[in-house]
Amino acid sequence: MKTLLLFLCSMFLLACNPDYLDLKRDKSQTVPTTLDDFDGLLGNSMTMNQSSSHTLGMISGDEYEVRDASVGLVSRDFERAAFLWQQDIFGNAESEDWNGAYRRILYCNIILEGLQKVIRNEINKVRYDRIKGECLFQRSLMFFNLAMQFAALPTDKQRSIYGIPLRTGSDPEQKNARNTVQETYDRIITDLLEAESLLPQEGLSIYRADKVAVQALLARVYLVLEDYNSASAYSMKTIQADHTLLNYNSLDPNLNFPFPSYGSGNTEILFYDMPDYAELISETHAKIPDVFYNSFDQNDLRKILFFRSEDPEKITFRGTYGGNYVDFSGLSIDESYLTLAECLVRQGEINQGMSYLKKLLTSRFKRESTVYIPVLNQQEALKFVLNERKKELLFRGVRWMDLRRLNLLEETAIVLHRNYEGKELVLNPNDVRYIFPIPQSVLLNSDVIQIPR
Repeated sequence: MKTLLLFLCSMFLLACNPDYLDLKRDKSQTVPTTLDDFDGLLGNSMTMNQSSSHTLGMISGDEYEVRDASVGLVSRDFERAAFLWQQDIFGNAESEDWNGAYRRILYCNIILEGLQKVIRNEINKVRYDRIKGECLFQRSLMFFNLAMQFAALPTDKQRSIYGIPLRTGSDPEQKNARNTVQETYDRIITDLLEAESLLPQEGLSIYRADKVAVQALLARVYLVLEDYNSASAYSMKTIQADHTLLNYNSLDPNLNFPFPSYGSGNTEILFYDMPDYAELISETHAKIPDVFYNSFDQNDLRKILFFRSEDPEKITFRGTYGGNYVDFSGLSIDESYLTLAECLVRQGEINQGMSYLKKLLTSRFKRESTVYIPVLNQQEALKFVLNERKKELLFRGVRWMDLRRLNLLEETAIVLHRNYEGKELVLNPNDVRYIFPIPQSVLLNSDVIQIPR
């Protein structure tokens, strides 16, 4: 066990260091070889359930406001650069969104390679398949999250070469190169479909993947691909699984954080994950825009459970499914309801789509109140669903993804505005700055090409 821990510490340091590609692994190191070893790696929540590669998008999005002073005082330059939509985000610094995701990918690749040396038999086949399925899910999740920040969208034919490096092996001498967008999504979907076939319906915990988590991620991927038939089908599968919406009437608004700590007991969570901490979007600095806060109905319990409103000059967010000061960026059943509603509306099934949305909202409104959804045409219904999606999934890490995909159509595109030091900053739909640059330290040690910004 001691040698395993030494190996993991070594690999952790290598994953954090862009120079690890130039290093040769010490053959004297003991590597994980048994199913117990692999389960131990997958159970390491410090690596497998945090650094989910959402921080840059959360900082750059439109879910909050900050004062000029906060922007100037933030201790990490990349946060300021991301907030101001600057061309150069990192300078010579590294990116934890990048390093953390590839660290998790490295763990998965080590396990997948180790599994090839273990004989699958009648005794171990269920466990063997679960471990393999978890690795394929985790690696696909990181590939997808990286793509949402560092790659072009599948519909962006002019930038189709700017996918992400698809590292599928643990060899530190393997040269990184940028795969195409098509290759990126092909790999994600292929691995997720295999993971779905391998994993049990119910996992070991919310920190470990199961079939339902895979289906929820597939719904998210197909939503980005604008494959609304597949996205709705996978969302329906997650809704029909053994997970229930959390009745917000059962929560105590007097608690500092009303939701269960680290997701324990939250029936909506399908897979628990966390982004890295960011100063700018913390309660210390971030303020919820008044217009957004006031858009919540007085009978909507999210208005009191999601926000601190003691100071009318600074409404702050507290409604994380992390149940503490940590944001939640995992997969949850409420997102599935919203994805299903959106897909059905886009497919012309307006009444059916709004019925799923109403079921979700009924669990969010005060028990004695009535959830009223007006009769709407398709365009109005889509706008209604997307507005509820932004309200429900606040600070979940999906807003940047939504902004990117919604920018593809004029009727849903959004122009972002910032005011800083008397200047107005604008981020137009489909601007290349929706694709973050690869850190310079990665470029120096690989064959990865940088996207012109």
